[in-house]
Amino acid sequence: MLKKKKKIHLLLNFTFRNTFCIIKIFSFFTFLNANIFRSLLEMQSESIILALSAAQIKFLLCPALIYFLYC
Repeated sequence: MLKKKKKIHLLLNFTFRNTFCIIKIFSFFTFLNANIFRSLLEMQSESIILALSAAQIKFLLCPALIYFLYC
């Protein structure tokens, strides 16, 4: 009985971590699309460069976040 509870607990923990990771990845792409679209509407090249650099920083931090979630 104890092993069964432990397996369920581990499964829920793993599912929660995967869901959180998927939400973070989805929020990254939403952030990227919203900033580039807003910059294109304003037609400001500096804003597009800033949006891309911010997206690149988030893209580099995402694997680190995934690593810390699973460790």
